[in-house]
Amino acid sequence: MSVNLVVWSWSKDFDTPAKRKKHKIKFDEIKDVWADKGDHPSMAPFDFAEFEAAVAEKIGPEVVDGPYILERYPHSLCYNLPFSQAPKLIPVIGTIARKFGLNAAEA
Repeated sequence: MSVNLVVWSWSKDFDTPAKRKKHKIKFDEIKDVWADKGDHPSMAPFDFAEFEAAVAEKIGPEVVDGPYILERYPHSLCYNLPFSQAPKLIPVIGTIARKFGLNAAEA
């Protein structure tokens, strides 16, 4: 079993709590739409290169049977984590995401 952690940047229409409240957007809805379509209107283009490098530096590179498999989407990244490692790795990746102004949610 595995866990997916989706990382993204807010689009300009959703980049403040007030805008998200106006649109009545919830993380669960974002995750559900993303799981179905691989994208969501709240997700903006973002150059993830530095973020990916920071994650690799902290927990190691993406390798088969390694700490994670990374799926790249136009507006998001998906870290597929082994279920046994998820409790340890999700907070690490989430903390790095926040440092880059990104969001992270289990999907």
